[in-house]
Amino acid sequence: MARKQRGGGKAGKKKWVLPVAGGALVLGVALLAMAIVPRFIASPDKIEPVAVSPAEQQTRNHISPKPQQPQVGDALAPLFRKATKAKMDAADTMSAGAASAQSNVAPDAPLIPSPMPSAPPSVMAMAQAPVAATLPPANLLSASLPPSMSLPTAEPAPHPVEAAAKHTRPEQVAALPPPPIMTKGPLPPAAFKGGEMPWQHNAIAVAPIAGRPMIAIVLDDMGVDERRSRLAVEELQAPITTSIMSYAKGIPALAAMAHGKGDELMLHMPMQPLNPKIDPGPNALMVGLSDNEIRRRLDWGLAQVGNDIVGVNNHMGSRFTEWPQGMRVVLEDLRQRGLFYLDSRTTPHAVGYNMAKAMGMPHVARDVFLDDTMTTAAVEKQLALTERFARLHGAAVAIGHPHDVTIAALRTWLPTLAAKGFAQVPITAIVRRNQAADHPLVQVSAPASSDSP
Repeated sequence: MARKQRGGGKAGKKKWVLPVAGGALVLGVALLAMAIVPRFIASPDKIEPVAVSPAEQQTRNHISPKPQQPQVGDALAPLFRKATKAKMDAADTMSAGAASAQSNVAPDAPLIPSPMPSAPPSVMAMAQAPVAATLPPANLLSASLPPSMSLPTAEPAPHPVEAAAKHTRPEQVAALPPPPIMTKGPLPPAAFKGGEMPWQHNAIAVAPIAGRPMIAIVLDDMGVDERRSRLAVEELQAPITTSIMSYAKGIPALAAMAHGKGDELMLHMPMQPLNPKIDPGPNALMVGLSDNEIRRRLDWGLAQVGNDIVGVNNHMGSRFTEWPQGMRVVLEDLRQRGLFYLDSRTTPHAVGYNMAKAMGMPHVARDVFLDDTMTTAAVEKQLALTERFARLHGAAVAIGHPHDVTIAALRTWLPTLAAKGFAQVPITAIVRRNQAADHPLVQVSAPASSDSP
């Protein structure tokens, strides 16, 4: 009997020990949750603030006011917050994303990539075809390839001048719509009296070359930095070819000043670069635009600089100039206007030069970049390369920019050309040479790929 009583006592203990242990466990878990969970789960009223008021945020996204939380004890408050958060999570995420997209569209200058990509996903997807390290001649066969096909290449590093020359660029916001065309310049006649084309009619007369090697200096980005652009026109020995940026300020005054001194004028047309973080500027020519939109943007650029120009060259454009369909539209428009195309060759796969040659229109290509590295020693080295190239091939086209070191180097170097046996000529003199000889594209050991700012 004693054994049975002791056994019954143990059974009685088991009946109340388990509920007590279970209750203690539940209480411990609850206390632990109260201490830890609130640290990791933010309630809706503690979500990271965005750069808009809650009322504006709810109005923009059509979100109804948040429901009042029930008045409960502190122990159960995290559970109610978690349930409310699950219902509001999608709306808060959409709202914060929309507000962030508007509050973080920082101006994306062409020289300094912004922390956020300035191009939309569709443009970023199109800009994934990188550039090769070498510079083979552009292939005419690429003109027949569909735009989706591209050669496997390597991603180019950011241009070294992009960070060093910020003063030469006004900030641009890639998300802004292109400026409207207020006026459109009249289409120049297909030919003047005697069959003279507009590029020939607007060309600067030059003295007889007499077999001397020719050197043409083109200054891009003119008008963006107004002070330095005017300084370059004032101080550099003519003839210089002044390529005016389509969105520059004070274009009429700068064009009149350069033309009056004996410099030739060109349009520097913004085109899409490979780097999607770099904004080429308003009304830039982008891959994927319709033919009509490409013409509209090109017409807008031509209307800014007037009818005294001789031709057009690309600003940046390492992506767009590889696109045969878009380049054909550009070249057809220029041919109708009687203008030539200067291929700045910012990519080894640019199709413009060979396409223009096949179309029978006036054309020319860049041979040397002068100021990829903005130091006096680097610019002088490129000027020496220009001399060697001109002696070897009979002519050279060198492109620079109105930077202080470039202006200073050219100011000293240009007056020495005649004594060295060179002829300093406007760009049209070399275009005429190409038209007469129709020589093939010549390679030069200059930088292979550069969306020069």
